[in-house]
Amino acid sequence: EIISFSVGTTNVNIVTTAEDPSVTGKTYIIHVNRLPLDTDTSLSALSATECPELATQFASNPDGPFTCTIDNQYTSLTLTHTLHSAKSTSVVNGNSGFTVAGPNTVTITVTAQDTSVTKDYVINVTRKPSSNALLSALDVTDTNNKHYISSEEFDSDTKSYDIYVLNSISTLTLTPTVADSTATITAYKNDGTQVCGQAASCDISIISGSTSVLTVEITAEDGTTVETYTVNATRSALSDIATLSSLSATDCTFNETWGTTISRSEERRVGKECR
Repeated sequence: EIISFSVGTTNVNIVTTAEDPSVTGKTYIIHVNRLPLDTDTSLSALSATECPELATQFASNPDGPFTCTIDNQYTSLTLTHTLHSAKSTSVVNGNSGFTVAGPNTVTITVTAQDTSVTKDYVINVTRKPSSNALLSALDVTDTNNKHYISSEEFDSDTKSYDIYVLNSISTLTLTPTVADSTATITAYKNDGTQVCGQAASCDISIISGSTSVLTVEITAEDGTTVETYTVNATRSALSDIATLSSLSATDCTFNETWGTTISRSEERRVGKECR
């Protein structure tokens, strides 16, 4: 026989009867005390590796809410919590994807054995802004698309580079790449004078026969960390142009008008015909 019990004490009587009717039967009473469902939603411990102050806050105020400030390198908490009752369950929400600086909310929801009873433990997490203002690449090119700093030569921690350009090159293009996407290129300068602002690249004129100091300034997300990369570009004072702009000879007519477009083979052939 299946007997249903309500919360509280219930008596179950078992009556026995002997085969001999002259013998009085016996009654056995079982007192059944059905306990109510557990409503405990408390935690006995709470901590996070990235936020040492969390354990201290929990010890003094176990109900919360709690506050944590974590370094920018962290995008979640290594969270440890212990349920006071083995009959309760918990779910953690919001503890991932801290991809931007600022406030984030982590919630631990504890549900008692009596599922109508729940409790939220709220952790307000502030992720610090990034202090990374480094570059991952710095491309310096000229009008001939020559690259002066290769990926092998560039190092984020090396802040100054020396390059040498031909006299025929009067403009260099600086194209930096930030190591952290939250950083901002804030200025390009030529000998201390700003020539471009917040731009992906900048064309900068350089002076013949001197060294132009070209700089790129980067500001981190925190707004205070600034890094400066310098390119010392020395432009030769000597002309590197060795082509003729015109050529004529008495009593000699050339096959084509002389110019920089004439081929080398034609130069040699013309030279033979007019010697």
